[in-house]
Amino acid sequence: MNIPRKLKWCIIGVLGVGVIVFAGVQVNAWLNPPPMYEGQPVAQWVRELGDANYQTAHRAQTTVPNIGPDATPYLIKLLEEPESRFDTFRNSVARKFPWLKLKPYDYARARSTAMQLLGQMAPGDTKAVPALIRALSDKDETLAVAAKESLSQAGEAAVLPLVDVLKDKSASVRFLAVSTLADLGPNTEAALPALLETLHDEVLELRSAAIVALARSGAEVKTLLPAFVRAAGDNAVTVRLDAINAIATFQAEAAPATLPLARLLTDEEQWVRSSAAFALGQIGPAAGEAAPALREVLNDPSAHVRVTAGTSLWKITGKSDGLVPVFLGALKESDLRLRNYAAQSLIQLGPPAYPHTMEVFAVLKDEFEPGRYHSVLRLLGDADETLLPYLEPALKDADARIRGAGVFVLGRLAERQPEALKRLRLSLKDSDASVREAAERALRNLELNGGTGGN
Repeated sequence: MNIPRKLKWCIIGVLGVGVIVFAGVQVNAWLNPPPMYEGQPVAQWVRELGDANYQTAHRAQTTVPNIGPDATPYLIKLLEEPESRFDTFRNSVARKFPWLKLKPYDYARARSTAMQLLGQMAPGDTKAVPALIRALSDKDETLAVAAKESLSQAGEAAVLPLVDVLKDKSASVRFLAVSTLADLGPNTEAALPALLETLHDEVLELRSAAIVALARSGAEVKTLLPAFVRAAGDNAVTVRLDAINAIATFQAEAAPATLPLARLLTDEEQWVRSSAAFALGQIGPAAGEAAPALREVLNDPSAHVRVTAGTSLWKITGKSDGLVPVFLGALKESDLRLRNYAAQSLIQLGPPAYPHTMEVFAVLKDEFEPGRYHSVLRLLGDADETLLPYLEPALKDADARIRGAGVFVLGRLAERQPEALKRLRLSLKDSDASVREAAERALRNLELNGGTGGN
C-alpha cells in the first residue's frame, strides 16, 4: 500500500515524539524514583486508605503517619482530586453486580482519613496546613467539618492562615475558621485583632463563636472585658448570653463590669437576666454596687431569675435577709433542676435554713435512692449541731427514702458530733432494710476514716 509521503513523515514524527516522551518518562523515573516505604510505593500506601479490606485500610492508616513528609503530596492529591472515572465505574459495577465480587474503593472514607492524617502531620509539615485550609471550603460539608477538626491539631502553624479565612465571603467557612481558633485556645494570640473584629460580623453565630474563641485565647482580662461588655448589649439574645457567661469566667477580675451587668437584670429575656445575676455572683463581694438591683430582682416573674439573684446576693453580701422565702417558693416549681438549685441555695444559708430541712427532704425525696444522694444532703452534712433537732423528724418519717437520707446526713455529722453518732446507731434498728444498710455503711465509713464523733 502506497502511503503519501507527507502522511508517512507525519506518522514517523508522531512515533518519534512518542518514543522520546516514553524515553523521557523512563529516564525521569530512573533519575527520580517514586518514594518507597517498607518495599511499597508511598502512593500505594495512601491509595490503600480506601481499600475495601478493613485490615488493609487500617494498616495503611497506621503506617502513613510514619512515612512523614513524603506522604503529604499524595494525601493532598487524594483530598483535592475528584474520584477517578475508573473507581467510579468499578464501584458502580460492584453495586449492580455483587456476584462479580469486585472490591469497591471507598473514596469518601479515603478522603476523610487523609484529612485526619494531614491534621496529625500538620504541626511538623508546612504543606499540610494550606491543604486543610482549602478544605474548609469543600462542597462536602462533612469533609469541611473534618478539616476544621484536623486544623485544631495543627497548633500555631494554623493561626495566621485561619485569620485570612475570616475574610472569606462564605459565612459557613468563616464560622469554621472561628471555631477552629476556639479549639486552638491559648495559641491564638496573633488572631486577637481579627477575632475582636468578628464581634461585629453580621452573622450572629459568628459573633457568638468569636466570644468563645476570645474567652479561650488566654488574652488579658483588660483587653477582653470591654469587648465582652459591648457584646452583652448585642441585639441577639444568644450573643448577649455568651458574652455574659464569658464575663462570669473572670470572676472577681470582672468587677468593672458590675454596673453594665446590673443594667441587664431588667433585660426582656429571662435567661439574660438570670445569667447577669449569676455573673454578678461570680464576681462576689467586689460586685457590691449591684446588691440593690439584685434585691429588686427577687420579685422577678421568673423563678430561675429569683433563685439566681438570691444566690448571688448571698455570695456578694453574706447576708440571708429575705432569701429564705425566695428559695422556699422555688421548691414548689415543676422544674426538677430548679428545685435542686433552690434547695442547694437554701441550705448554703446555714442555720437560717435548718428549720426548713423537712421541706427540702419532702421536695427532693424522689432523688434519695440508695447510694445516690443529692448534693444538698452533703451540704447538710457540713452543718453544725443546731441542725440535729430539725433532722429528727426526717429520721422518724414514714417514707424510708427520707429516713435513709437523714441517715446519710447523720453519717457526715457524726464525724464531728457525738450526738449525731448516738442517733446514727439507733438507725441500725430501723424497720426498713435499706435504712439499716445506710446506717451500717455510714458507721463503717466512720471507722475507716477514724471519725468517731469526738469520742
